Amino acid sequence: MPDQPHLVGILLANPVDRRLMADFLKSEGYRVAAPGQDHLDSALRGGASLIIADILFAHKLRDQIHVLKREASPVFLPLLVLLPPKVDSTPWLNAGFDDVLREPLTKVDLGARLRVLLRLREQSLELARQSQAMFQTLVEQSMVGVYIFNRDTYLYVNDALAQMAGYRPQEIINKLKPLDLVYPEDRPLVQNLLEKRFLGELQTARYRFRGLRKDGSVKHVEVFGRPMEFRGEVVILGTVIDITEQVAAEEKLKLYQKELEKLVEQRTVELKETNEDLEAFVYSVSHDMRAPLRGIRGLAEALQQDCASNIDQTGRRYLEGITASANYMDMLIEDLLAYSKVCRSEIQLAPVSLERVISDAIALNGHDIRSKDAEVTIRGDLVEVKGHYSHLVQVFANLLSNAIKFVPANQRPTVTIDAKKQDEKILITVSDNGIGIEPQNFDRIFKLFERLHGIEEYPGTGIGLAIVKRAMEKMGGRCGVRSQLGKGSQFWVELPTSPEY
Repeated sequence: MPDQPHLVGILLANPVDRRLMADFLKSEGYRVAAPGQDHLDSALRGGASLIIADILFAHKLRDQIHVLKREASPVFLPLLVLLPPKVDSTPWLNAGFDDVLREPLTKVDLGARLRVLLRLREQSLELARQSQAMFQTLVEQSMVGVYIFNRDTYLYVNDALAQMAGYRPQEIINKLKPLDLVYPEDRPLVQNLLEKRFLGELQTARYRFRGLRKDGSVKHVEVFGRPMEFRGEVVILGTVIDITEQVAAEEKLKLYQKELEKLVEQRTVELKETNEDLEAFVYSVSHDMRAPLRGIRGLAEALQQDCASNIDQTGRRYLEGITASANYMDMLIEDLLAYSKVCRSEIQLAPVSLERVISDAIALNGHDIRSKDAEVTIRGDLVEVKGHYSHLVQVFANLLSNAIKFVPANQRPTVTIDAKKQDEKILITVSDNGIGIEPQNFDRIFKLFERLHGIEEYPGTGIGLAIVKRAMEKMGGRCGVRSQLGKGSQFWVELPTSPEY
């Protein structure tokens, strides 16, 4: 072990990444040096145990980093380069970097790699300081398998590696070839990587394969190795880690993920079928109820007209109640049909003129606007949006209707429709001077049949905003409300703009 904690050099351009890396390394007990972007300061020279550089630093200070590595020779100074997921690692490994870190990093993976590489550094340091016997003593105490082999045979293995393979060290050294401990199907991969390292085409390699034990069983291993001069020839010095349990856990996780995906898919299908059945039921009931409802309303009106002289005041009040209830039921059915239509319809999104949509929504509310002397102001840039024309008209007709309706008695409704472009989207707001809504009811009002006020005070079915929410979801948009009780409300919808804009 070193006399003091290992010094790890951090060459990361991003300040946040640099701070996070430094905090993790310190928590692991390492010392940290983070020099500037233009040069390597003295903190690293002669003292660094390992250097981690991102792609910017690795390119900019490549020559200085490799001078540092040559100065450390024959002691192994691990150089790690941090690369984005899809950047090819081969040029960096061929350029002399010892290992590659892939974004995003995990603490477990980074910690394991640092421990392995720093253990190799300690081992190489012992080789430089002491005799081969001292090196062998150190390696034999390692929990990690360590090996040295040439093209023909193993020159050295420690007890940890021998036990991993089910042999005694003397059964491997000078008797087995490197590929003898590799599962037959994985030998082409391992042979290719070994050949590249012996030819100098690949300096370091870290990879997984299935190891073949003496009894024929299989262990999953991860190896890290690099070529070096040993006893006058090129050999591969490396480490082996048993990852059998880790691979089993990964396979188990994959199985769980597949089962979960299958369960989610099954539940999605069931939910879709349930929703379709419910929507079909709503449509059927709503449609089939209209005929008898028209009969009830027609008979009540006939009694009022044809038999008025034979009906007393109480009877006429009852008939008026029947007619009012029938009218409300008809309005409820109409809204249910509209909601069902929005839910069931298959729509194709296309460029839609927002100016035309707003104009048609105002026309649909013309009677209420005139009867209540409502003031409607339009502002902003009514550009084309990506949506569905009839759904958008329904959305803004419902929002405008509510803005006119939910206003204190004897107060003139004032409504402002404003449109603002934000990047690739457009935000349209419908603001009023109405009674307002308490924050705890913001989500509730968009649910089916939710009403905050009695029908006598503010007529309606509690379906209008549910239609707005469903229609916006079908068009890939969003909706919501901002409001304060007694200070009016501002309903908003967000849609993507048409590609032409």
